[in-house]
Amino acid sequence: MYKTLVLFLIALLACYKDIKARVIPNWLTLAAFLTGISVGYLDQGAEGIKGAFFSGLIAFSFNLIPFLTHNLGAGDLKLFTALATFIAVQEIITVIVIYCIFVILISLYTVLNNYLETKKISFKAHYPFAPVITGAFLLHLLTCM
Repeated sequence: MYKTLVLFLIALLACYKDIKARVIPNWLTLAAFLTGISVGYLDQGAEGIKGAFFSGLIAFSFNLIPFLTHNLGAGDLKLFTALATFIAVQEIITVIVIYCIFVILISLYTVLNNYLETKKISFKAHYPFAPVITGAFLLHLLTCM
């Protein structure tokens, strides 16, 4: 339960910062990453540290191509990676699927909204993604409780 609360507080602060300033600070993502690793250690010792690192690696790998193609910001990449350290390796794929569903829904909304306003199909829109990332993690955690 404490793990969920810590993840929620970190994610909530990231959302606030991303919405307000469109930046997720490095100190926040680093603190989240180190906290996730520490929680892994407290839960399962050395195996927990390995699991947290591997979850983070999976999340980082999944988001690397969108980041390299400028479809995801560096703060979003780091936030997703850091929050993944709180999630078991077996569960990170579920979070990624939920995240993908959210991204598809937002993309459809963006295309439809742009088309209705300009009568042209456009994918150009920039939204703060910390709320999307947070939503995916929290939805997963709420369904696992």
